[in-house]
Amino acid sequence: MDTLPLGPKWQSTVLQVEGYPTTDPIRLFWRDAAEVIASLFGDPIFGADMMFDPIEVTTHLGREYSEWFSAKEAHRIQVCFSGVLNLYMGTER
Repeated sequence: MDTLPLGPKWQSTVLQVEGYPTTDPIRLFWRDAAEVIASLFGDPIFGADMMFDPIEVTTHLGREYSEWFSAKEAHRIQVCFSGVLNLYMGTER
């Protein structure tokens, strides 16, 4: 267990809402999102298998929708956003 990499640390914050007393403190547990992302990308188990490009999976029955990156919306956003980037970063200004 000592050789396993440590992930992002859990943090906690006590919430107090004015006008609403509680008998026990309300405690919010959370992790820093930037640390979680850095941990996932740095982990050799997950980092090599992360996917960010839309994919189209087809079978003999037609198109298969199994996760976000195989959805039509992911393709629409990718095409729209890349078109905007090409216009903005292109050589023609």
